[in-house]
Amino acid sequence: MGPANIDDEVLFYTVCCFVSLGFSNAHRRQLG
Repeated sequence: MGPANIDDEVLFYTVCCFVSLGFSNAHRRQLG
């Protein structure tokens, strides 16, 4: 297991977080 592997995991987790936040914002806007 090298640092690159950990970086990939962190990047994947960060992307998931941003997608989740964007989804929540869009949902909230739809609800009004």
